[in-house]
Amino acid sequence: MFQGLFQGFRQQLASLGVAIDDEKNPTAQNQPTPANSITTATQKPMSALLRNLRTRYQDAYAVARGLVTTGKIIKLAALVAGGVLLVIGIALMTRDEGMLSGLEGLLIILLAAMVAGGGFITGILTAALGQFMSATIDTAVNTSENISGEEKAEILGLC
Repeated sequence: MFQGLFQGFRQQLASLGVAIDDEKNPTAQNQPTPANSITTATQKPMSALLRNLRTRYQDAYAVARGLVTTGKIIKLAALVAGGVLLVIGIALMTRDEGMLSGLEGLLIILLAAMVAGGGFITGILTAALGQFMSATIDTAVNTSENISGEEKAEILGLC
């Protein structure tokens, strides 16, 4: 049962251009597999691998920056909407049309506080998600065995 599963897995890897050295050396099946035993079937030059990794990480960083920017926009929009509602509420409270306009104004001021507060918290959480994603990508880059120290620094934007 597991033989067929492993064979299917190896076929899928082969279709992606990855070969496992254990298939070439049947005596190595019971030995621990070294970290460098997986090689690409097409033997892409290392620069192509690095270019693909760099593109992947740059795209991920762009998504993280987009989340942070979206969070900032949400916070700003919430404060602006809350401010507009606050001005409308104060304008309604200052009118001399009886008690009802004062109550309407007070309700709109409460709504302004809820809109501004809720939107601001949503913006903070969205920006925090982007920061968390960026930190996760930093960890992935830093622990990658396929990238040298200088290339890590370049991807992380340290040089």
